[in-house]
Order: sequence, then structure tokens, then C-alpha cells
Amino acid sequence: MTRATKTGILAVVCLVIFIFLGMNASADCEKTVVYSGLCGPDGSLDVYDVNGTLLRSSPAGNFSGCYQGIYSIEIGSGGAGCVVEPLDILDFRINNANVANPQWDGIDYTVNLNIGSWQPPPPPPPPPDDGGGGGVIGRRGGGGGGRGRRGRATTVFIPEITRNITELCSNGIRDFGEEGIDCGGYCPDSCETCFDGIQNQGEEGIDCGGPCPECVKPVIEVPKVKKKPSVLWLWILILIVLGGLVGVLIYELKQHKEIFGMFKKKPTVLGPPKPGKPRKPVSFTVASPVAKPIKGAPVSKEQINKLISDAYVNLEKNNIPKVHELIDQISEMYKRLDPAKKPEIYKRYMDLYNKVKTRV
Repeated sequence: MTRATKTGILAVVCLVIFIFLGMNASADCEKTVVYSGLCGPDGSLDVYDVNGTLLRSSPAGNFSGCYQGIYSIEIGSGGAGCVVEPLDILDFRINNANVANPQWDGIDYTVNLNIGSWQPPPPPPPPPDDGGGGGVIGRRGGGGGGRGRRGRATTVFIPEITRNITELCSNGIRDFGEEGIDCGGYCPDSCETCFDGIQNQGEEGIDCGGPCPECVKPVIEVPKVKKKPSVLWLWILILIVLGGLVGVLIYELKQHKEIFGMFKKKPTVLGPPKPGKPRKPVSFTVASPVAKPIKGAPVSKEQINKLISDAYVNLEKNNIPKVHELIDQISEMYKRLDPAKKPEIYKRYMDLYNKVKTRV
């Protein structure tokens, strides 16, 4: 299923939910409950309610495709009386930033995941040492005697959002599910007749004339007929060409010369250089072949150092997209680097990584 198909299905589901809520909700009906999700660098995802209570914690690696950061999870509720109950969201599935439609107690809920600003990918782990203590932030366990703790960004709790039908139908905005601005759909007021696509209420045309804006008559453009060029000019051109050829042949027969030989280029005879104009020596330089990187081939620390230096130059120019591209290349090449050379590169890589995070 393509992304466009998923978007269309989501729009239809949201429209049905809005109309259903508008038909069954009271004036103080709560429309939305907001949860916050926290994606960890180890591929885990924690979900909190508005009071900061942890509702769900996935194992590490389940969401390895998402970058570290805060996710906003809106759950629009429906059902009899439009009562929003505390929800248990242990069962819903999230595929990175795609949309899932879970069910609780037979009621459909729409979960929207909105990824925030770009975050660099998690840095690679430091090279293994002789077994010193401490763990690695963002991974379970450590390289030595200690147990690493799971790294998290600062937890931000998103406040609860409550909206009612009266508020939606009087905010001066055409909300999702309304046929016009604060009218139609789940709103009590129907939209004006000038926007219903039907000729009624004294209109002179469909949604125009009478009480509606004046109808605009369509302008009929008559296509201009292009005249075909006269054949006479074509015959005149042919006669001119034929006359020229006949004249050339007659001249050649009378003079006994090959007239077409006059236009041949004479061979150039190389002679001694003219005095005062010495010949310049001609030198040829053979271009050396350019070595292109082969995907999967071993890399050297000089190649990575060159990419890190380029990243610093682009960071000074505030060319953040180029820095992101270079960091991705460095991360990929670091994996193929000889383990014995990784300690030298790791410190420079981490310094660059931390500076980029302060700019994002």
C-alpha cells in the first residue's frame, strides 16, 4: 500500500470520526487526549500520559528506525456520550512515523506520530578496552564490569487538549469535517446556499447570481484559422536552386576546370619556422585515474579524517544539510574501519557529533 493510499484512508477515517463525534457529543464533550512518546537511542519507545505516568515501554530495538527525540501522540476518542476514559495503549503498533489505528473496548482511535527536528544518528560505541567498569549510554549492558543504563533525552510532557463542538464551530476556521467556516458537518449551522453546488434559492446559476455573487459568463474564444502558405513560393525557390546548378555546369564545361575543386582545402606544408617566432614546445600530461570509493571496501583513517574536516568547514558555514550528509558517510565508513585504528578516530568523531547536536 503506497503512502498516498494510506493518507487517503486516514483522511476518510478522520472525517467519519469527526462527523460521528459531532452527532453524539454534548457541549462539553472532550475531543482529544494527548500522550507523549520518548524514542531512545537504543530503538526503544516509551509512552507517557499527561500526568507523566509511564503507560508503555517497548524492548530495545523495536523501533530502531526512529531517531532519539520526543514524539507527540494524539488519540482522538469517540463512542457513546463521547466520554474519554484513561486508555491502556499496550497493544498498539507503531511503524516508525507511520499511522496506526488501534482499538480499545471496540472503539477506534487514531494515533498520529509527529517527528520533531532532525537528530543525528546515535554515535558508534567506543572501541572495546581491557574490561574497565561502566556501561555505554544508549545500550543495555556495558563493555566492562558495570551495567549500562538506557540513555534518554529530557522528558517533555505534552498537556492534555480538550475541545468541544461549540469551540470548533465558532473559531473562525474551517476545521476538518466542516463543510465551510464554522458551518456544515458536525456544526449546528448549515452553510450558505452559495456553496452547496446546487442552483437553488433564486440563484441564476450554480452558486452564483441572485443572493450569491454575480455569475461570470464564460468567454468563448474562436480559434484563428491559419492560412496555408502558397505553393508558388516553393516553386520559385526550386527554380532558383536549379538555375544555379545549371549555371555552374555550363561554366565548368566552357573553362574545362573542376569548379568544385576551388573549394577543396589545400594540404599544409610544414616548413622551417619564421624568424622571430620560435616554436613553443608541446608537452603532454597523462591524467592519473581517480580512485572511486567502493562500497563495502576497507577504508583508511585518512579518509574519515578528511570527511570530519569537511564537516567542520560546512558547520562553520552553517550548511547543516551538508553536515548531516557527511555525518552519515562518516558513520558508515567507521563501521568498516580497522578496529585497531578506531580509538584514534573515535574522539574526533564524538567532538563533531556533540557540536552538531548543539546546532540542531
